[in-house]
Amino acid sequence: MAGSTTRSPVVADDNRDATISDDGKIVAFASTRNQFGVGTILVGPGNSDGNPEIFLVNVSNPTLTFIQVTNTTDKFTNGFLTNPVFNENPSLSGNGSVLAFVSNANLAGANDDGGGVGNAEIYVANFNGTAVSGLRQVTKTKDGAANPSPTVSPNASPAPTPIPDTTTTANIFSRGRRLSRDGNFIAFESLANDPKGNATNGSFYVSFVYDVSRDSFAQLGPRALSAPGDVLHVPTFTDYDAALKPASVVFSSALNFKSDGTFPTIDQDSTGLNPIRASQVFLAPLPVISTGPFTRLTSIPSGSVFVGLRALPSNSRNRMAFSIPATELGGGNPDGSSEVYYHLSPTITTESTATLSLFTGASQLPVPVTSPTPTPSASPTPSPSPSPSPSPSVSPSPSPYVPTGLAPGELALAKASISLAPASATVADSNASESKRAPALPIELNGVSVSINGAACGLFAVSSSQIRFVVPKGLATGTYSIVINNNGTVIRGVIAIVSAQPDIFTSTNGPGGRAKVCNVSNPNTPSTTCIGEPFNLTTDDGSGNQVATILRLFLTGVRGISAMNVTIGTIAIVPTQNVADDLPGTDKVDFTLPSTVDTGDQPIVVSIGLASSRTTATDPPHITINAPPPTPTPTPTPSPISNPDAFVRQQYLDFLNREPDASGLAFWTNQITSCGSDQQCINAQRVNVSAAFFLSTEFQQTGYLVYRTYKAAYGNISTSIPVPIRFSEFLPDTQQIGQGVIVGQTGWEQMLESNKQNFMTAFVQRARFTSAFPMTLSAPQFVDALYTNAGLTPNAAPNHAKAITEFNSTTPSDPAARARALRDVAEDAMLAQQEFNR
Repeated sequence: MAGSTTRSPVVADDNRDATISDDGKIVAFASTRNQFGVGTILVGPGNSDGNPEIFLVNVSNPTLTFIQVTNTTDKFTNGFLTNPVFNENPSLSGNGSVLAFVSNANLAGANDDGGGVGNAEIYVANFNGTAVSGLRQVTKTKDGAANPSPTVSPNASPAPTPIPDTTTTANIFSRGRRLSRDGNFIAFESLANDPKGNATNGSFYVSFVYDVSRDSFAQLGPRALSAPGDVLHVPTFTDYDAALKPASVVFSSALNFKSDGTFPTIDQDSTGLNPIRASQVFLAPLPVISTGPFTRLTSIPSGSVFVGLRALPSNSRNRMAFSIPATELGGGNPDGSSEVYYHLSPTITTESTATLSLFTGASQLPVPVTSPTPTPSASPTPSPSPSPSPSPSVSPSPSPYVPTGLAPGELALAKASISLAPASATVADSNASESKRAPALPIELNGVSVSINGAACGLFAVSSSQIRFVVPKGLATGTYSIVINNNGTVIRGVIAIVSAQPDIFTSTNGPGGRAKVCNVSNPNTPSTTCIGEPFNLTTDDGSGNQVATILRLFLTGVRGISAMNVTIGTIAIVPTQNVADDLPGTDKVDFTLPSTVDTGDQPIVVSIGLASSRTTATDPPHITINAPPPTPTPTPTPSPISNPDAFVRQQYLDFLNREPDASGLAFWTNQITSCGSDQQCINAQRVNVSAAFFLSTEFQQTGYLVYRTYKAAYGNISTSIPVPIRFSEFLPDTQQIGQGVIVGQTGWEQMLESNKQNFMTAFVQRARFTSAFPMTLSAPQFVDALYTNAGLTPNAAPNHAKAITEFNSTTPSDPAARARALRDVAEDAMLAQQEFNR
């Protein structure tokens, strides 16, 4: 409740600690309320004194009936509150038939220590959907901790003589699922040496698992022997079978113990599961025994804060979530906030000895990777810590230049001598975002995952031959293991993570080719439009003024780097800014062309210290800088079409809105150069090549489809302009449909289909379209209007009936149906032939 000038704000905490059954029908919660709203029924004595009580509700009943489980009263002495009573943290079994919670009330006649004043004990009860039965007390303990002598070492034996206190609560029953889904196991923490003995306590908390059916306790892991003790353990269950019976229990600990649950001696400290003593998540099988075996699931680095991880596992240990503050786990946490993490532990069935190869992701520069040297480790899935060559420290560049490693946030490529995935899968750029989703990319595709130093890599694509991934952006420089898991088959390697490794995106996705560079001198240019080469030394900035040209270079491997050089030909240029792109693995560097820059077709290289993109010795990409016109009398320059390469490249740009791929450029250029010096043959072949681009599948399904879509939507612009679309509309829409599509490359059909669907869905929701086609139109009216605009008789068109049936299972205003119908009209063979014959 908001505060005012006369009243402080109040935080509503009357209904809390809610938990729900697997099917969502049973809800348990703690509440200080006496009523739950108009139309509800409360079964029980009520809660007029406002104590926190436990309630159950079966939400599948037509009338919400709240079942009051507890009815307790605070204890007063001489009018003063001496023992506030609480009931908290309910936990339900999977079907809601078993309930566990913590209370300091004497609910079953056995919590009467200290003159009738009880301490926090754990209770369990049964629920059949309408009534509670069988309420019984699980623990019987006394408050107070035995404090060890401050001079005792962590591995002291025997344990110190305790100096007891009487105030520290004996049992901790944390919020969340502490009751197994089958209702048979309860996990909690206690100071008690025997949680049912009402006797002595230890110095520090340790976890216990209670077997409900056997009425027995088992200690989970070792208890700390000296200050500061251990973190909260927050135990819970996982590895469930079909009957909802758990096979394992997970818990947090910062202690260094061995897999058999014993502490190593000081000289054998490295044989423990957690020698760095950071908060980790551990796992033990059920039923719990003192010798485990215990398994460490996480690899939290040292230096983390002394706080437990609240693990939230799925039905198996393979997938788990947890939160932790002030920790960098590779995903980027520079401010040290408390963050939520997703932990993937894929099953390992085979350790492969296959050869792993790594490359930068933009132009495929080979990156050194070595085989790991296995070292003994108590962890079941050890992260090897070899000392390989190369060292992550930068050494003088060889000739030709070879990268020493990959940089945080860099796009990379992995290949191997065995299959890397059972089938191909690709994430479209439109589905990857640093700002709109977390993680920015999937960390698993078709059962394939990649990790570096335990940090998950975002995946763009997997196939049998290669994996395209992004290096975790929060990794520090160093030498780390890289692990690829293909549905249980693991390939391991060791790589260096360096501060920067620039790599320029190219038209060939490899050596040579054209660099991806755009002219951004005019701030009014749409962000989706790239004004490519050739570049002039000056450009109109949109106001009529000629300014020094500003270019934007697309690359990877320079995330967060400010000091670098961009060299064009022989001239080094210092960029004005490094812009972090929202697309993972992509960086953008802006720089201004100096008047002294080398002109013509020039190599472009980015260098940061001794790290470099492709150098002259490794076939760098090129860009073309136009020379300034000579003064005073300019010399006429030959027409660009006289150069076969330039002519073919222009066809790619005009028709397909992309740079040519190497094989395509060579093929079409040869169609012209094969004429030799026969000018008549050359002229004819230019016409034939241009016609081939017009008739190509790629143009027919992109640019020509956009043309016909506008024709169906709006008809011709006017009688004096007998075409349906302007260039300013044609270019960005064609680029949208053609984004990432190269006919002949793997997955191009799926990419094209996805782009078409996205384009049509967005097109019908534009303001111009919804104004031209109001939502009040019926399906036949909508379709007939499209055909009329297209210049066709509706009933004579082949796709007419199909377009109307798109609305059979929905309303005429449904954007998805409108998009499908518009596409049916735009792809109608009669419309395509009509426009082709013009």
